[in-house]
Formats: sequence, structure tokens, C-alpha cells
Amino acid sequence: MIKEIFEENFEPFYDLIAEIEFGNYYNPNDPSHVTWIKKRISSHFLRGARFFALYVDDDTPAGISAVLIEKMPEGIPCISKKSELLGIVVFPRYRCKGYASQLMKHAEEHSLSCGVYCMYVSTYAARHKTKAFYRSKGYIPVATLPDVNGPDDVGSIYMRKILQ
Repeated sequence: MIKEIFEENFEPFYDLIAEIEFGNYYNPNDPSHVTWIKKRISSHFLRGARFFALYVDDDTPAGISAVLIEKMPEGIPCISKKSELLGIVVFPRYRCKGYASQLMKHAEEHSLSCGVYCMYVSTYAARHKTKAFYRSKGYIPVATLPDVNGPDDVGSIYMRKILQ
């Protein structure tokens, strides 16, 4: 079952979102890490992101995805009809069981129901398994931003899929 998660019941998912943001560097015992991730999640909510959690039963979360569809103020026509997948991640014990695919499908269906034409996603360019997952779902690379985190960084890759 997939259901929308709101900021007030986000507690079980902080470490998962931190995995997307920090990789293996996240330390849940470091208050500065925890504060940063909570601010990051709050900023996504403030921008209008919607978070969807997949549960293997009524109480057991398996993973989460975040989709951002920025809407223009009323009366201002939207120039683009795009959404951005801010993240998709599954708890380690539930990986390779199709749950990420279910979350991806839900994010795309949600975007389509909102009139979206295409969905974008970005990831760290060295995350080869992540890129392969997105490619398997029909996403194609459209841009690479090298060294966004410093001179020796491989950068970020942006991928896009036209939703049908």
C-alpha cells in the first residue's frame, strides 16, 4: 500500500532521506546531520513536494519517494509541465523486491494526474546502480554538471522521461 506522508509523521523516514543526501557519510548520532536533514525535508514540503511511502503491511514502511510539482500562483500560466523526482529509496531489507519500481510508478502516475508532461531526476554521477535503475524505467540522461561539489567531484547527472 502506498500513502502520502506529511511532515508531522515523517520520523521513520529521516534516515532513508539522509541516505539519498549524504550517502554513507550520514551519522544519525551527529545533531548537525539530523538538523540539516530535517531542514532539508521541511524545505521540500515548503516548496510543495509530496512524499509517498510504501508499506508492506499497515504499519511496516518499506520505502519512500518524493515528487515536486511546482505550481505557479493562480492567474499565472505555467510555462512548463514538469515534475521532479526528489528521491526514491527503500530500506535495505526490502531492496531488490520491486518496491522502488512501485514507488516510481506511483510518482509517475501522480505526476500524470497533475497534468505533467515530463519528469526529471538527478543523482550523483558515480551512483551507477541508481542510474541503471532510472534507465530501466525509461529515463535518459539530458545533462551532466561536473564538479558541482568541488574540483575532484564527478558531479550530478540529470535524467528525464516523457510521461505518456
